[in-house]
Amino acid sequence: METAAESKKEDLAEALLRFFVDQGQRECYSACLYICYDLIRPDVVLELSWRCNLMNFAMPFMVQSIRDIGDKLNAVSHKLDETLKKQAEEEEKKKKHLDEAHTHEPLVMGPGGLYNPMGGPQLLMPPPGMYPTPGAPAYPHPGFGPAPGFF
Repeated sequence: METAAESKKEDLAEALLRFFVDQGQRECYSACLYICYDLIRPDVVLELSWRCNLMNFAMPFMVQSIRDIGDKLNAVSHKLDETLKKQAEEEEKKKKHLDEAHTHEPLVMGPGGLYNPMGGPQLLMPPPGMYPTPGAPAYPHPGFGPAPGFF
């Protein structure tokens, strides 16, 4: 049994279990489960024990195996919860950062204060004084008006 445990070979340890079952050595079967614990798969033990009426000899192994599986599952679950929590916090930070960036960002305004999100053509406001106001001379600024000799 010690040689099988030191070999770290699953198939050798399971073959040794089958040998003890075939020989009817129940106590050796139980001792092998203890010594080669890390090498023996729980499903193999469960099947052999059930078929050969060795459940009482295999029960300590099965209890410990279920405990180890539960501990591993809890550790993985805890790591997954931490990872999901960190991801949620990072997404919240990104969303908050984007929200802050959008609130401090000036809106793209077109002429007359119109928002033009598509970036299409915009109307341009004429420069001040281009069109006469009622009661003002027609062309008060030089450079505006008909070109000399045009009429």
